[in-house]
Amino acid sequence: MGDVITVGQLSGSVERFNLRITVLRDIDGKVHFIPNSQITQVTVMSRDWAHALVDVSVAYGTDIDRAIAVITDEAQRLYDDPEWHDRFTSEGVQVLGVQQLADSGIVIRVLLNTKPKEQWAIGREFRRRIKVRLDRENIEIPFPQTKVWLEKPPA
Repeated sequence: MGDVITVGQLSGSVERFNLRITVLRDIDGKVHFIPNSQITQVTVMSRDWAHALVDVSVAYGTDIDRAIAVITDEAQRLYDDPEWHDRFTSEGVQVLGVQQLADSGIVIRVLLNTKPKEQWAIGREFRRRIKVRLDRENIEIPFPQTKVWLEKPPA
């Protein structure tokens, strides 16, 4: 009871269960009654610990070492914030580094180690904070762009 699980395509908090059904309430407040006979796999997202995995994109023109330092500092500030600290596990935060050289920017992956059911709130708060911080540091967050070259037709 109270665990957040995924069963097939449905995710939600377990409101009740018995030998016949499991009742989930999803994030929209919808209640789903799932016959246990149809359950073949359950994924539990609220047991022991969790991760908030956040990918932060920066523009290709960015000094990548500076961007990683800023992201690391902001992640540590969130971890050290007394209002948020108790929601983390002792492993805290890890900036894993460059995850991808994507079409529009460089993706830096951050792993925030949380207590159960805290990964969503911590992820949202970190995204808010990192947006504010990158703006303040004049580090560009990229957006999809397309370059079009027009060739002059032969004379």
